[in-house]
Amino acid sequence: MSFNALFKILLTCILLSFIGGCTSTKAIDSVNVNSYDEITKYLRVGDHVSIVTIDDHTHEFIIRDIDSSTISGNSNEVEIVNIKKIDKEEVEVMKTIGLTIVTAIGALAFALFI
Repeated sequence: MSFNALFKILLTCILLSFIGGCTSTKAIDSVNVNSYDEITKYLRVGDHVSIVTIDDHTHEFIIRDIDSSTISGNSNEVEIVNIKKIDKEEVEVMKTIGLTIVTAIGALAFALFI
């Protein structure tokens, strides 16, 4: 294998390491968002959420604090009693691994045959 091919493979691997993971949005059942105890079963500080309140406003943020009456993050604060719907962004590990493997195989084939 030539130096040029090895360089292409190394460069491809470095670029693959910067590919973001596959994420999906998981809806939290509205039955489970009516109290602090229920919310803390599904949400944690650091989670990226989209919350729709009963007045149909959407608040998207990373959770910084959850207390007995509010969920807050960045410059947003939502009262738990006003929550209509919560969507939580989650990383899907298996999809990310699959995408990385397929991309790596494609990049390796590209580097070897071009």
